[in-house]
Amino acid sequence: DKTSRTWIYYTVNQPFTWGEGRPHRSTGGGEIRKWEIVWTGKEWELHGKSLLIWKIGDPLPDREGKLLYNIRVVGWNGLLRTRSGRLLMPIGGRETVEDPKGAYQPLDKAWVLVSEDDGHSWSAGGFMGGDASLCIAEPTIIETGIDNEIVGLVRVQYNTGNELYRVVSRDGGRNWSDCQPTGLPQCDHHGVKPFLTRLSD
Repeated sequence: DKTSRTWIYYTVNQPFTWGEGRPHRSTGGGEIRKWEIVWTGKEWELHGKSLLIWKIGDPLPDREGKLLYNIRVVGWNGLLRTRSGRLLMPIGGRETVEDPKGAYQPLDKAWVLVSEDDGHSWSAGGFMGGDASLCIAEPTIIETGIDNEIVGLVRVQYNTGNELYRVVSRDGGRNWSDCQPTGLPQCDHHGVKPFLTRLSD
């Protein structure tokens, strides 16, 4: 962060994301936390306590701007610090129910979380897309050379597509275009996790 402290962000998966038949297999969502890590000169060590960033029940918007309160979130790719200093965290999520048993739901939606204070607090940014007809996952984002323009790539899963899709925000991640196919393959429905990076030029 801006004070030279180093943080690791990670997802705590909740049980029952694979259904009642496999209750202990949990691969897709829960809460996002962060922990400070310190280099001792020999290895990285955890410092202090784990801090909650986003939990099940924290509101996230849908395409119409309505709030969803039943999303298990998961973070896959790195944070983006924009030229203005804002932090954006691309996340995915799946709907869940209060009683988790048998609550398998497709991991099919994506958002960005936003921090205006160097990661001390986070709020819901824009809904990137995803629904039952186009299940998107693993968003990765970059800032282009155009002010406030953020470009994202997302993977499509559950046999709802077989290529990477592109989304664009022109207001710094608050609102996003509809997902558009890129023509880039993603390994015959199995999926390749995309990762974008911006060159220094």
